[in-house]
Amino acid sequence: MLMLLGDGDGFGTRWVLDGQEVPPGIAKYLMDAGFIADSGATEFAVRRLTLTDSGYRFRENGVLWWSSLGFLERLRITIFG
Repeated sequence: MLMLLGDGDGFGTRWVLDGQEVPPGIAKYLMDAGFIADSGATEFAVRRLTLTDSGYRFRENGVLWWSSLGFLERLRITIFG
């Protein structure tokens, strides 16, 4: 995940994962919960965020949960959230 910094007050800051923007609320939750951590700046002064150990466990649990669902359950979640 990349954090593109905005102004000093945080306005304009964007979080991007594989080219797709991550809603600020989700990004803040992941950071506050300790699932992702700052791993330094890139050569373009963009902050790189990586998964922590608890973040890897959180992701693995999510992948296991998703794979346990049937086709119709996945479709319903994809459409309705």
